[in-house]
Amino acid sequence: MALETEATISSGPTNDLEKVTPPASHIHFPNLLWLRVRNWSRTIGAEEFGVERVPEDMRTSQSPRDLFTMFFAANCNMSTLALGFLGPTTFGLGWWDSFLAIIFFNLIGAAIPALTVRFGPNLGLRTMLVPRYCFGWWPSKILAVFNLIDALGWAAVNTLSGAAVLYDAGNGKLPMTVSILIIGLIAIILGFFGYRVLHIYSRYCWIVTIICLIITAGFGARHFINVPMGHGSTESSNILSFSTAIIGFEVAWATISADYSVYMRETVSDNVTFSWTYAGLLTSQVSIELLGAAIGSLCVNPNPRFKSSYDTRGIGGLVGSVFEDIHPGVRGLGYLIEVLLGLSAAAVTTANVYSLGLAGQMVSKRLLVVPRLVWSLIGSISYLAIAIAARNYLEDVLKNFLLICAYWTVPFCAILLAEHYVWRSGYQYDLAVWNDKKMLPYGIAASVTWVASTVLAVVSMSQQWWVGPIAAAIGGSANGTDISWILAAVMSVLEDTKLSPQTTLTARPNNHSTQSHVSVAPLQAFKATATMLFFSFFKTLTNQTVTIELKNDIRIRGILKSVDQYLNIKLDDVEVLDLVKYPHLSSVKNMFIRGSVVRYVMLPRSEVDVGLLEDATRREASNQAGKAR
Repeated sequence: MALETEATISSGPTNDLEKVTPPASHIHFPNLLWLRVRNWSRTIGAEEFGVERVPEDMRTSQSPRDLFTMFFAANCNMSTLALGFLGPTTFGLGWWDSFLAIIFFNLIGAAIPALTVRFGPNLGLRTMLVPRYCFGWWPSKILAVFNLIDALGWAAVNTLSGAAVLYDAGNGKLPMTVSILIIGLIAIILGFFGYRVLHIYSRYCWIVTIICLIITAGFGARHFINVPMGHGSTESSNILSFSTAIIGFEVAWATISADYSVYMRETVSDNVTFSWTYAGLLTSQVSIELLGAAIGSLCVNPNPRFKSSYDTRGIGGLVGSVFEDIHPGVRGLGYLIEVLLGLSAAAVTTANVYSLGLAGQMVSKRLLVVPRLVWSLIGSISYLAIAIAARNYLEDVLKNFLLICAYWTVPFCAILLAEHYVWRSGYQYDLAVWNDKKMLPYGIAASVTWVASTVLAVVSMSQQWWVGPIAAAIGGSANGTDISWILAAVMSVLEDTKLSPQTTLTARPNNHSTQSHVSVAPLQAFKATATMLFFSFFKTLTNQTVTIELKNDIRIRGILKSVDQYLNIKLDDVEVLDLVKYPHLSSVKNMFIRGSVVRYVMLPRSEVDVGLLEDATRREASNQAGKAR
């Protein structure tokens, strides 16, 4: 009476963020060099794991508060400030309309990565592996390429924003290229060590950055200008275009957010992970973007030195100008503040370097054997080259890149979340097949919906180099009105709702099955029926003693306290029958088991008529096979 659903067992907490090593069976290394690199990464204390699914026995008792510090620290940098800066300088908004837009659209946007971060603890998968269950094997690789491009672009943009302030702090003596390389080197070193070091660094680095930003706001407050709000169709157009930039900034985190929660235990509450992530994203982005909007107002200050500083040294010069014409000591403090703010870019760029290493492994199954360290190095060289080439165009690069991010990530996230919460009703995934293309669906519904929604976003976009016909038809400004993310999100949900029920039932058959004439739809119906049959049976055994054998040969005896419709089992008064082999489980008294580790459940024949249950199962299988012919 085997239960063949995916499962794990939580036997007890390990130390917070302890270094873990994946079983050797997870990856086959055809090249001895890659195995040596992976072993070397273990010796230096770096994270050895790549994109492989993190099983439950490798999880740590990491606090979900780390999600707050991770995302708060990653957004405490000049890129976030530069986004707020775009409101008055690029999109022509005043102070109060920038203020309202920043708060409102961040309230919406921060929820998306806060939802996807929950994939980490519950599934043990990085965010961009989950699409394999709705988009299928090959379409998900295309998405992985898009994600890789995004990671390169964000690393370049974040490095550029920090380098702009370092350049001003050097008063022209520190070339922009050198500033970029300084930030890049710090990020490469920290990013190499991976998950554990990244979280530890994020716990503390934001403190210095926040102090520097508060000091900057204090000295700049007397110079900030209350730029009046616009009105009419032009104002509406500018607000919507600014909203696309804000949403693009937020949803970019959604494609990698689970990368930073994947070692947390599955027992961590979904509401807790959502709340800490949402709070970290929202508080950091709203506060720093508002400061950026205030600094942007300096461009219309009657004092010409602010406009001159911006024209000659960009946003870095504008930040430095708030410390000028006060006292020589204040200007010296300003240089120190600028250096620290510039180096703050390392926090987010480190995350970019880490995710770059993972993104490279997701593109191809063959590339999975190349260690994360190697991909991080290759990605770092690439993004540094991009940053150096674009070093004189920070604002243009930031604006265009933010908008482009929104065009594909918004429909992607809408489809992914609809699949997860609507069609899978939470966490109904066969986690054993995450890297098996023969067992994954074709993903026709999700792929068609994503392509259609992305095309709709493109024809609704408004860029200097392209204005879509829908954006142009709406008008409102010389370049039309960008409503791409709104239409893409709505269409994604509607089309996925329309297509998914039909397409889900046409998933690929198992090529290795001896019953190839049986379609998948009846098999899925039988699986659901069998699951409910076992569920009803197990409910009758509550508070009785059962013995469970797991697929790793551990035998466990305990009192069955509960079982849910997904066959997740809770045991009390646990006794592990193989303590000689597994002495570390001797102190375990309560246990939660779900899925693939369950081989079978042993019961005294006096407690249940096992033959009757087996006969019922065989009859149901025969009926379903007959209907499929």
